[in-house]
Amino acid sequence: MKALKRTFWFLFLPLILLLTLLSFIGLTPNYLLNAPSVASGIGAKLLCSARYVSGFTPAQAESDLIQYSPILEYLSISYDDDNKQVTTSLLGLAETTASYRNGIGCYTDFSGYTARADYEHRPFSPSSASWPAGSRVDTILPAWQRLTDSIVSSDNEQGLNTRALLVVHNGEIVAESYAQQTDAETPLLGLSLIHI
Repeated sequence: MKALKRTFWFLFLPLILLLTLLSFIGLTPNYLLNAPSVASGIGAKLLCSARYVSGFTPAQAESDLIQYSPILEYLSISYDDDNKQVTTSLLGLAETTASYRNGIGCYTDFSGYTARADYEHRPFSPSSASWPAGSRVDTILPAWQRLTDSIVSSDNEQGLNTRALLVVHNGEIVAESYAQQTDAETPLLGLSLIHI
């Protein structure tokens, strides 16, 4: 009986105290159990999109990825350029593969779910009509353009890695600025979208 009490005091009690302390800072047991899967899944998907949709180098894709969370630095990453796939795992746990598919971009592969892999893409014919019906932009306002150019430049001087900033006002593109080897034709993930 004394051995059991000693085991409790020296093994289980510290473990319970550690889990309690971690819970107070937001690291619940559920979070800790799911973190490898979440990190590996988001890593594979974002790296796949950066590499095979936007065309960034693996080094640029990985540099961008770790800006989301420092834990993503610990991903093991494998690129399969022939099949346009990225496989990741966090410290050897929760291996996840994301695949590129023409017409839909990248998706995380799930065992037994083949709908995305079976998707047949119909080619898209770009239109020369004015945006939003087509890709022609003839509504740029010089004052807005100067402002967005300044914002993108300032962001990048501060290390924020802003590649594109597009302003739509009353249904028209009034400014669009690009940096870091991107332009209006570079497919990018749509992040930090706001409506004012």
